[in-house]
Amino acid sequence: MTEQIVHRTRHWVLLAFASAGLALIASQSTRADGLAVTPTALLVTPLNQPHVVRAGDGRDHVEYDLLITNAFAAPVKLTDVEISTPSGATLGRIDGALLAAATQGVLEQTPVSQIPPSGSATVEVDLSLPFGKVPPVLSNRVSYAVPDASPHMVAMISSYTIQGPDVAVSSFHAITIESPLRGAGWASINGCCTPNAHRDVRVSAGTRIGTAETFAVDYVRVDGNRFYQGDGSTNAQYPYLGAPIYAVAAGTVVARHDGMDESVPFNPATTLKKPEDFGGNYVLIRQAPGIYAFYAHMQKGSVAVAVGQRVAGGGWRVAGGGRHGGRPPWQLGQLHEPASSFWSARPARLPDGLQPALRHRPFHAKRPHHRRR
Repeated sequence: MTEQIVHRTRHWVLLAFASAGLALIASQSTRADGLAVTPTALLVTPLNQPHVVRAGDGRDHVEYDLLITNAFAAPVKLTDVEISTPSGATLGRIDGALLAAATQGVLEQTPVSQIPPSGSATVEVDLSLPFGKVPPVLSNRVSYAVPDASPHMVAMISSYTIQGPDVAVSSFHAITIESPLRGAGWASINGCCTPNAHRDVRVSAGTRIGTAETFAVDYVRVDGNRFYQGDGSTNAQYPYLGAPIYAVAAGTVVARHDGMDESVPFNPATTLKKPEDFGGNYVLIRQAPGIYAFYAHMQKGSVAVAVGQRVAGGGWRVAGGGRHGGRPPWQLGQLHEPASSFWSARPARLPDGLQPALRHRPFHAKRPHHRRR
């Protein structure tokens, strides 16, 4: 009889502890061992380290993504993201239409209005600050709502604002490079820093998600407010098809690909058979330890360098421009690290006074395989 009483007593004691723990978590913020416990519907983590580049507006743009996971049983809608210094000074805010465009599926590159239960989304942060005013650490505050949650589900949430995470800004400084093109009329499209075909690229591989096209640039040549002749349905209608492409800095060729046919503008790509094909005919040049320049979408048979070849900056012809992936001809350029992966985009800038159409445009690099169409 005594053993039965003891057993029952232990059962009720354990049950009481479990119930008390759930009640504390569900009802209010608590302190356990000196740590604040605030139940929320979301988990917010940085997807990559912030990088700074001075853009064409003369301001410093800080670029990074936040990965937001819905750990709740109902859809969650983000209402605003505030970026501040660790001491609380507000630096910028993302809300309204801007937040709607910047909140995207992790890989599908399309805006999402709500994050589904057990789902994830990313928020692309483009923080614009006066030149030289970027602090070494940024704090993020994410606010949200759960409009479709039932009252008993809402009772599980203690806060609709998540303070954090703090992220350290990369100490990497944008490299000054030469222009990869010659002549007047060149303009960049799909460049940093608002959501676009490059900024939105994220690729999962194993244990990480890479953001390797953040600072990528597509170059087209504009003549009379047009960048093609006729209806633009053939590659021959783009006068800059085959324009020489030059090395932006001295380096060593570590990879190349040639022999891939150009695609037909505005038609589904038929030449994409494996991940590496998304860069078309390309050249990858090591510019410095851990830094590589990637030149993509070159004309078939035009690659003029070999693996292991040392090239000089500025005057060394790499290839002629082409196009792959179902879009019109243009040249893509970017800096990245390392050569064996596609994780981290790196910013660069052109010298002052060099080709105004390209001046201060971020020129980034990537691995040649992950842009999806």
